[in-house]
Amino acid sequence: MDRSPGRHLRPVELDPVRRRRWVRWLVPAAIGLLAIIAWGMKLPARYVAATQPSLPASSPEESVPFDLCFSDVSWVPPDAEAQAAHLLQNPRYAGIDFSRLRPERIHVEGGPFRSASAFGDFIELSGLWADDAAVHNGCPEAFQGKVEVWGLAVRFQRLALRGDDLNAILERDSRGVQVAQIALPPGALALHFLDGSGEKLAPDVALGR
Repeated sequence: MDRSPGRHLRPVELDPVRRRRWVRWLVPAAIGLLAIIAWGMKLPARYVAATQPSLPASSPEESVPFDLCFSDVSWVPPDAEAQAAHLLQNPRYAGIDFSRLRPERIHVEGGPFRSASAFGDFIELSGLWADDAAVHNGCPEAFQGKVEVWGLAVRFQRLALRGDDLNAILERDSRGVQVAQIALPPGALALHFLDGSGEKLAPDVALGR
């Protein structure tokens, strides 16, 4: 019997190991993902913050004091016939169409004194001419650095400064006249007249300095 080494050994052919297709892209993908995570951790803080949406912070509201120098909650204008008869006596209002007359509900004087023309028109057209106590009400005639606001059928509630907007919050009424003098806060550029719901009661007033 021949027992020499290798006598009975037969060559065995081994099939090559076939790599699964998903391994081919899984490993590179995992490596790429780790690289992206590592890169993101090194981003500067200012870059990360810039990618986040930011909402503008609302301006805080600051209460503003005012001097209510006259108030008559029972005042009512004269009737239409008395008002028309009074205006017809003044050549300045000749030819006026009284059916289209819309007197100011809120009148603003910019100081340091009341204007002769604009203030005179307001008194005449609103019917305040019929109430001498309202016209000569004791409010200071000089108001440097202030505005004087005359309100008809409204009541002053509060003043609030938000940014450069000065908001006068008024309550609607069926009668009455009030006069307020307001020291202008620094930075106020416009005066707005609103009711409690935010509806505008009169045109905005630019606060020129």
